[in-house]
Amino acid sequence: MGRILRHMAGAAEIRKEFSLVEVAVMALALAAMHLSTHYYNYLLFHSIAEMFSIFIAITVFIIVVNTAHMVKTNI
Repeated sequence: MGRILRHMAGAAEIRKEFSLVEVAVMALALAAMHLSTHYYNYLLFHSIAEMFSIFIAITVFIIVVNTAHMVKTNI
């Protein structure tokens, strides 16, 4: 069992840096998706915008919950 857990921990490495090319490709893909959905299907565009705002709200909530102890202890 310990061998499986060590393997799972090793496989869960997270990459922390993106190259300039990767950032450019992601930005281009997001811009293309925005333009195609905005002009082609407004309902799809609005749904994607709502999901993005929900993602931002959940992210802020997680940050607040994980840093609440710092506010309580005046750190």
